[in-house]
Amino acid sequence: MGKYTKALFTCTVVLIMLCNLKITAQQNTQSIAGFCEKALNQNLPVTLINYSDGVHGFDIYNDNETSKQIIKTTIEFWKFYLNP
Repeated sequence: MGKYTKALFTCTVVLIMLCNLKITAQQNTQSIAGFCEKALNQNLPVTLINYSDGVHGFDIYNDNETSKQIIKTTIEFWKFYLNP
């Protein structure tokens, strides 16, 4: 797992992460997992979307229903958190 300082995360920003853990380097995958575990242990809002068939820039290069749904989900996420 990734290494973090002993300082606690603060809940000033909500986070959504989109990734492809299948092609992400093992060290990055461990860091992502460690970060999410730490955030969840502190009951902080974090959303992780793992797009295992996507490529970097999937919103441009993967014109399919999964990509479209991830884009819609991301837009809805920001609408939810940014609208008062």
